[in-house]
Amino acid sequence: MPQCTPVRRCVLLGLFCWATCCVVAAQSVQAAAFNGMSYTTDFSNNEIGDAAGLQSLLKMSQMGTNLVTMNVWWFQSSTTATTIASNTSSKYSTSDASLETAINYAHSLGMKVLLKPMVDVNNGTWRGSILPSGTTNVNAWFTSYTSFMDHYAQIAHDYNVDMFSMGCELCKMEQFTSNWNSLINNVHGIYSGPLTYAANWSPNGTGGYRQIAWWNNPYLTDIGIDAYFPLTTSTSPTLTQLQQAWTNIATTGQTNISGDEVGLQNWMAQNGYLNLANPNDPNNKKLLFTECGYTSQDGTNKSNSSQLPNTTPIDLQEQADCYRALMSVMSQYSWWDGANWWNWTSNPNDGGTSNTNYTPQNKIAQQTLSEFYLMRGDFDLDHKITNADLQAMLNALRNLSTFQNNGNTVAQGQFFSNADLNTLGDFNGDGVLNAADIQGELSLLAGGGGSSTSSVPEPASMVLLGLAALICSAAFRRHHIIKA
Repeated sequence: MPQCTPVRRCVLLGLFCWATCCVVAAQSVQAAAFNGMSYTTDFSNNEIGDAAGLQSLLKMSQMGTNLVTMNVWWFQSSTTATTIASNTSSKYSTSDASLETAINYAHSLGMKVLLKPMVDVNNGTWRGSILPSGTTNVNAWFTSYTSFMDHYAQIAHDYNVDMFSMGCELCKMEQFTSNWNSLINNVHGIYSGPLTYAANWSPNGTGGYRQIAWWNNPYLTDIGIDAYFPLTTSTSPTLTQLQQAWTNIATTGQTNISGDEVGLQNWMAQNGYLNLANPNDPNNKKLLFTECGYTSQDGTNKSNSSQLPNTTPIDLQEQADCYRALMSVMSQYSWWDGANWWNWTSNPNDGGTSNTNYTPQNKIAQQTLSEFYLMRGDFDLDHKITNADLQAMLNALRNLSTFQNNGNTVAQGQFFSNADLNTLGDFNGDGVLNAADIQGELSLLAGGGGSSTSSVPEPASMVLLGLAALICSAAFRRHHIIKA
């Protein structure tokens, strides 16, 4: 390591003085919406909190994710059964101990946690078909379901979870409004944080987000949609076509879905969930994509609510383009609270260029998402911009190769790509991260937006710089007198 000479110390002192002046009044800058990921087992190993799972969470965090949705399951024997129970021995739901470890580790990485319990049917039938027959059996089902929710609501309370989901895609059960309101009120008595529910995307038929009459419950802060909307009818759509489809979904309505003549924004406004004239109305709801995603298959944009046949050709670029279209369009709307992409698994080596499943891991889609999720200037990767990021940036610049491999114990090359580095800190736009970008970080911290060409030190900064220069000059002379 090079010796820190008096001259080198002066330079660092000058930089420190400048930085101190620039950032002393700076406030922490938070992300406007959730940059989320749906975290699951890899459906072969139940544990999401073992060593491999924690490594996978670390990788997820390092791509800029600030909300991890922990998906856990209980099961019932058939669609008409009235008893719901845990089954971690032979099914894919994780144990409480593993879940709790994963929650604590996600929090230690600066990520928020959405806990999302779900019910599945043992024989694989979609949970949207669950419907016991008769009022007595419906009430019995809700009694069992309440125990299920209470169990995880207590974990949410005990481990300071940041949001809790009341369920997922229970389309045929959503009609029982009074049961749901009682359930929501009951859960709020255990866990007092924000609540949501993950409704199916379909605007027609039984169930789906538009059929729910209990979104106005005051404890539900976010309207949750599993947003697997079909986008186009083409297997080779352009990015522009995909973006136009998402614009339609958000505003004018998705015209290639029968009966969907109004977009999400207008639907929320018409039903009293959003006051368009006053975005700060305390009664406004946020809209969260509790799930969204695309497989790595040709034509995934056409029907992305289920895995296409295995014979469908792989198409990594279409998946990435669909990610880019959603993020580039939906991030423009203040009522949108973000996305939770389906799905990131507990296997850090999952995905890859030959994988056709939903996961973006180790695919082009992961790199695409990093462009939106990584926060400019967030060099300590805690998902907010604070003064600590300056020192982290200086540390990174000392050895960029080490920084690029930060936390990557799996031999898959550098964790951070050059594109990631540029997303983090190429403030002057020259295509490379280097010392010339330090001014941009200082400007960002001072509230100047990060432009390295627009920030001029304030008079107080000039005084400090002058003082630092005098100190450096004196130290330089002293150093040479001693040497002589």
